Amino acid sequence: NSVFTLSSSSVRVTNEEEVFSNEGSIGGTGNFEGSMNLEQSGVFMANGELSTSRVNVEDQFTSSGTMYFMINSRNLNEPDSISQVTAGGVSLQGGRACVCFNPGLPLVDGDRFDLVDAHSRLEGRFDTVEFDCVECPRRNAKSLEGTRAECEPTADYSSTSFSVLFEACDGGSGNYLDSITPAWYIIFPVALAIVFLVVVVFGGGLALENRIRRKKAQQRLNLRTKQRKEKFLQGLQGSESSLI
Repeated sequence: NSVFTLSSSSVRVTNEEEVFSNEGSIGGTGNFEGSMNLEQSGVFMANGELSTSRVNVEDQFTSSGTMYFMINSRNLNEPDSISQVTAGGVSLQGGRACVCFNPGLPLVDGDRFDLVDAHSRLEGRFDTVEFDCVECPRRNAKSLEGTRAECEPTADYSSTSFSVLFEACDGGSGNYLDSITPAWYIIFPVALAIVFLVVVVFGGGLALENRIRRKKAQQRLNLRTKQRKEKFLQGLQGSESSLI
């Protein structure tokens, strides 16, 4: 397994197919005149010797191997901002993608990083996309727990690119209430009003039902008392009649 590191290089593919088939590891910055196949055993490295890997393939880029990417900066004009492959056309035939993050990177809802970019068309997908996988360098990689605390990274495919999109961000402020939509000062009064209505409707209904039950119980008690008095009086009248 060879390691092929570019350093602002330009490589011309001169075989009959004009295709460079890579079964080892490749990284760094450079340009391929022709096409490139990243075979199943091949690896695209997130970093070269000096900076993130940026490789341009003038014709077709095909990958069934493993590709590592590093996202360092939101300023894509910086040469070391992201690892990226650009090509005339791209065919992803499975394989694996691993995306690492700079721990000091401030993320904003809607941030998008195009890691594989096709000038004409991108076809296919990776079999798996992992964020902060075990191979990410610990000194540079952002933990998945920390990433999720600020933004939720998702893989996004379009007709010309494979990207990482960040959503549900709280700006890293740690203020959970500020990330609630709609705003908490709208939700809380509405919630209190709902609780109040529930208490009034159900609590009032229960109180009314309890009052009706007590009233009926009192009526039954009064009726039984009246019946006992009537029986007692009837008994007295019967006794007086027998004495006469």
